[in-house]
Amino acid sequence: MPEAPLHTPQGTYQLNFAALIRLRWVAIIGQSLAIMTALFFMQLSLPWLGLGVVVVLEVISNMGLLWVSRREGGINSESVLGAVLAMDVLFLTALLAMSGAATNPFTVIYMIHITLASVTVGERWSWGLVALSLGTHGALFLVGDAPTLVRSPTGKQEMILLEWHLEGVWLAMALTSTLIVAFVHRIRRQLAARNLQVAQLAELRSKQERLAGLVTLSAGAAHELSTPLSTIALVARELERAIASHSPQHTDMVEDAQLIRGQVDRCQRILQ
Repeated sequence: MPEAPLHTPQGTYQLNFAALIRLRWVAIIGQSLAIMTALFFMQLSLPWLGLGVVVVLEVISNMGLLWVSRREGGINSESVLGAVLAMDVLFLTALLAMSGAATNPFTVIYMIHITLASVTVGERWSWGLVALSLGTHGALFLVGDAPTLVRSPTGKQEMILLEWHLEGVWLAMALTSTLIVAFVHRIRRQLAARNLQVAQLAELRSKQERLAGLVTLSAGAAHELSTPLSTIALVARELERAIASHSPQHTDMVEDAQLIRGQVDRCQRILQ
C-alpha cells in the first residue's frame, strides 16, 4: 500500500490541545504530590524552593494556555502543540536536575512526551521532540549530585556499574523512542492511505451509480420516444401513398412526407 502524507484536520489540533491541557493538570498534581512525598515523608534533602518555582511556572503556563484555547477560534496550530510539548520536556528536565538528575527514576517520563508527540503532531515535530528529550536527558549526566547508593569495600566498582546502568537507560530510551516514533507514524501513514483509498472507492461508486441512473434514464427515454416516432413514420408512409394515388400532381406534398420519414429515421438511428 502506498504511503500517503499525513494531513491532520485543523479541528483535530484543537481537540488534541484540549486533551493536552487536561493531561498537564494531571501531571502538575502528580509532580506536586511526588515533591511533597519526597520532602515530608522520605525526608530527602531537595531544593524545594526551586522545585516549587518550576511547578508554579507550569501552573501559570497551563492557565495561560487554557485562556488562549477558550478564545474565539481556539488553537488550531501544530506548531503551538509541538512547542507546548517541548516546553513540558524542559520543565521535566528542570525538575529532574534538582532531584537526582540522571539517577532519578522518573526519567522514564520522557517517553510519555515522545509518545504524545507521535500521536498528536507531525513527523518533524516528533523527531524534534526525540532529539530534545535525548539531549536534555543526556545533559542530566553532567548536572546534579547523584546519591551514593552503594557503600561497600567494592563501592568504586559498583558505582561504575551504576554509571553503566544509567547510560544503558539512556541508550534504551533512545532506541525505544526511535521505534515508537517510526512505528506510530508508519501506522498513521498507512491509515491515511487506507482512508484515501476508501474515499476514492466511495467516489467511484457514486459516479458509477450516477452513470447507471443516467443509462436507465436514457434507455427509458429511448423506449418512450421510439413508439411515437414509429407511429409518425407509419403515418408519413401512408400519407405519401395516399397522395401518390389520389393527387399525383402534388409532388411537393409527396416530398414533404418523404422528408418527414427521413427525419424520423434519423431520430431513430440517434436513439439506437
